[in-house]
Amino acid sequence: MGLFDVGGLSAINPTLQLASPLFDRIEIQLNKNYYKGDKFVINVENNAANNMYLESISLNGNSQNSIAIPFSAIVDGGNVALKLSDKPNNNLVL
Repeated sequence: MGLFDVGGLSAINPTLQLASPLFDRIEIQLNKNYYKGDKFVINVENNAANNMYLESISLNGNSQNSIAIPFSAIVDGGNVALKLSDKPNNNLVL
């Protein structure tokens, strides 16, 4: 999926770090008994074996330069758009 948290979601306000997913589109159905959102969607552009680096990230239509997104942004529902490249983007930070 390209989402992981090195802290195991143990922080008070956890974040998930992004990496290149295996799939072009991933839809996570959220359980309404626990979360506000209906679903969280990950869309990937330029997904190929040689494109392992994140070139750009857009969370709910807003461009961002961080590879970390708040867990709350996922469980509230929404989407992240990732563009992949064969070269690292040194402007993306944790």
